[in-house]
Amino acid sequence: EKEMMLVMRARSLYQLAVENRRKYDWEWLVRNLYVRGYHFARYNRSTNTVTFSSRTGVRIPINLIAAHMRGVRGQVTSFQPKWEVLPKVTTESAFENARYSAKVLDYTYDKAQIKRKIKEVVNDALWASIGIWQFDIDKDKNIIIDRIDPYDFYVDPNVKSPNLNDPEYGAEFVDKVIQLPLDAVKKNKNYENVTNLQADNISASAQYKQFLLQVTRQQFGSKNQNNETVLVHETWMRERQDNGTIKMRVLHWVDHEMRPLSNQLVNTTDYPFEILQGDITPGELYGESWVKNLIPVSRAIDALEAHIFEYNHIFARGRFVIDKNSGVRVILNQHGQIIEKNRGAQVTSLPITPLPPSPAEQIARLIKYLEDISGVHDVSFGRLPGALRSGTAIA
Repeated sequence: EKEMMLVMRARSLYQLAVENRRKYDWEWLVRNLYVRGYHFARYNRSTNTVTFSSRTGVRIPINLIAAHMRGVRGQVTSFQPKWEVLPKVTTESAFENARYSAKVLDYTYDKAQIKRKIKEVVNDALWASIGIWQFDIDKDKNIIIDRIDPYDFYVDPNVKSPNLNDPEYGAEFVDKVIQLPLDAVKKNKNYENVTNLQADNISASAQYKQFLLQVTRQQFGSKNQNNETVLVHETWMRERQDNGTIKMRVLHWVDHEMRPLSNQLVNTTDYPFEILQGDITPGELYGESWVKNLIPVSRAIDALEAHIFEYNHIFARGRFVIDKNSGVRVILNQHGQIIEKNRGAQVTSLPITPLPPSPAEQIARLIKYLEDISGVHDVSFGRLPGALRSGTAIA
């Protein structure tokens, strides 16, 4: 009975977090599609479908935001960290132990692929305002760092700090949802109550992530006996003891089972998760995100480039004034073409006003705005700023 009550509590807390994060899920979907290059995607709420393009006018997606994100990731990981371990005492053995410890940390940096993990968490923080790491140790005592998708990580809505372990402003619970093969869950020695476990074949817990996977990867939840999956919740809840201390209740459970897969009371006060905020809003976990302020500028650039392209297309092919019943049906833009017409009919080209310089000038200004808002400039793209060649000036 106690375990069933724990599962009911965890399920209730999860539903609370889902309802409070629904607004952000929708914003993340819009921004994620835009970063992927779907600048003209339109969502139809009545049919739950997305239209990626239309035939009304010329539309050219200029995905500068993806380039700026790549520049930020390059800035963050452009260094090669060097660990410096200081000995506690000034003995020869202590100095030697410190040198070996530094080498172990260098090995861990490469073995755990921390550079790639940094890029992943920074990328999430730019479009979702947060990036999440989970720390663990494998059976061989190696350090494991996993990137958690922001869509799969649900936090106490009352949290006010990215430091989840903060005793006052931190989280009372967190819930991580992951899709796992049904066979792997049933054969996991750490899990119980798996006899009647059935597959749900749901790609993600968040509704808008399911939709994102469908439209970008063509992943649909369907039954396949050779590839059945189930969503497993990993819930961490604070439990305050009678003496005032805090322990962590770690619960693994699935939606359609009343008993947990595992239930542990861990003698620790810390969550194994760390959050990177890409956009800081005091007193809030989720910010407005770095990408949000770039999208309006990017849309203006798309519109101007489409306008210039459409003008060049018309200018190159020309515009003609043709009398009715002149006998001319189609004029092809071929060199040396002979146009046949009826006697007395007029076929004349219509003069086209040259394109003014204002669209190109406005695009230049918008690109400058984009660089200023994003904080990514010439050096981050590998371009030398103007005529500067000095390393000090470039830095």
